[in-house]
Amino acid sequence: MEEIHPKSVNKVLQMEYNTARGKLVIPEYGRTVQNLAEYICKIEDREERLRAANALIHIMSQVNPQPKEQGDPKQKLWHHLYVLTNFKLDVDSPFGKPEANSVLFTKAKPIVYAHNRIKYRHYGKTVEEMLKYASTMEEGPEKTAFSNALASYMKMAYWMWNNDKVPDSVVLDNIREMTNGKVDMSVINEFAAHTESYQGGGANKKKDFKQKSNFKNNLNNRNKNNKPGNNRSK
Repeated sequence: MEEIHPKSVNKVLQMEYNTARGKLVIPEYGRTVQNLAEYICKIEDREERLRAANALIHIMSQVNPQPKEQGDPKQKLWHHLYVLTNFKLDVDSPFGKPEANSVLFTKAKPIVYAHNRIKYRHYGKTVEEMLKYASTMEEGPEKTAFSNALASYMKMAYWMWNNDKVPDSVVLDNIREMTNGKVDMSVINEFAAHTESYQGGGANKKKDFKQKSNFKNNLNNRNKNNKPGNNRSK
């Protein structure tokens, strides 16, 4: 069996792990760039420190390219370099040293989300709003068709949420509850949304359809009669 050299053991024991290292200020640049930024702050000669900072800015532009649409990319890289050094870097930056408490480095305000209570989450907020609208409609074929279409969708939403079929009575009870009894249905007619009354056609649509059918038949007969084989003299 090959013997392990003591120096190899010491090297393994001296390995650094990320859990023992400090936090990355800007993870996009990685540990090496952050260490170089900290090293630049320790350079005593001011001109040498500036040359090293410019070289690091070039490396940062390759590691994490900045889109040109968001202002001057080089200025943003210099700002990031100051952030990496906790604003301890003392060089003659072409853009000046930014303030630590400037707007560029303040955290964005958290987005305030709506906390409206939804009675039945499997239906969603939109269904509640549509039921409110249905409760304001006048009694008639349009309201009946709209309510049936909405009830049919609620059945599908219930099935998608619970992965189980739902009796019509459950959906109808939910509709009465959510509309305070203003939409009272005894049965769900899933084909009611396609009735002529709801589509706004009625008898006029039947008449238009009949006229179009007659026109199409006449056109086909005319084309058939105008074929070369049908024009022979008897």
